[in-house]
Amino acid sequence: MANKENEQQRGQLPPFIKIDKDWCFNIRWEDDILYYETRWTPNTNVMVQVADRYGAGFTLEYDEIANGLYGKSEYINGVLTDISLEWGDFACYSFDDKKDQYLFEGKYYDSDFEILEILLERKLTD
Repeated sequence: MANKENEQQRGQLPPFIKIDKDWCFNIRWEDDILYYETRWTPNTNVMVQVADRYGAGFTLEYDEIANGLYGKSEYINGVLTDISLEWGDFACYSFDDKKDQYLFEGKYYDSDFEILEILLERKLTD
């Protein structure tokens, strides 16, 4: 699929997927992990079809901060779980222009992704 994407310069899906949306872009393997991008939302439905076809499971981590998307889906033994943040979660931290850092629960962070990981981990353990 990655070679076909490079040749055609457009997103790809496995040939057995019948929908014409939720394409994969910038497909690559790194250290036995498949990385790819989608447009605006995760393509969990496509990944479930791929996993079912090959008798596999997956973990899908996704983020599109501008759309309020940050989460993780896991598909294990035919069971899909999805944990994601809600708009209110994004509102619980702020950016301090003077310090050039993010403020969350009285502590400063260089990256908002550190904060998002903390919030997601809390949802996973609740």
